[in-house]
Amino acid sequence: MTKVEEMWATLLAYLPQAIANRHGDSWAKMCSEKTTDAAYDAYRAAYSAGDAPAAYATGEAYDACRAAYFAGDVTLWAQVAINAIKEALAQQEPKPNTTRPCRSCGGTGLRDTGIGEAPTAICKPCDGTGQIAIAAQPEQELDWMKMDNEDEQMLADRDMGDN
Repeated sequence: MTKVEEMWATLLAYLPQAIANRHGDSWAKMCSEKTTDAAYDAYRAAYSAGDAPAAYATGEAYDACRAAYFAGDVTLWAQVAINAIKEALAQQEPKPNTTRPCRSCGGTGLRDTGIGEAPTAICKPCDGTGQIAIAAQPEQELDWMKMDNEDEQMLADRDMGDN
């Protein structure tokens, strides 16, 4: 079981208590959908499950709020990572293979043997083609920490929900 799977299983185990504390619907939705929005909704519901400041001050309500909030962060950052990986994979289109002249034969495909009866032989490094293939290279380095506008909007939406 991965740590993320363990997190969702632990959050689901709290569901009976969440129902008893009047925020079970949003908690059940968070545990089934496993989305950032559902987790932040569960956070807000746990916070306002009664007299908000008093409920939040008790250990159980406080822990439930923190758990839902952190679950939202996990799903948010997981989505940011998924977006970055998909973008990186899309950018990895290699340059077409190119060639350069063979240095051993000077691009002729033949080498001098120094033997009078057979003055030339096929160049072994280029197999007589006179060209050496240059392997394809990705065009640019990948910037793993770069966030695009969609990722920044997801973070802004998360922070706006906290107010």
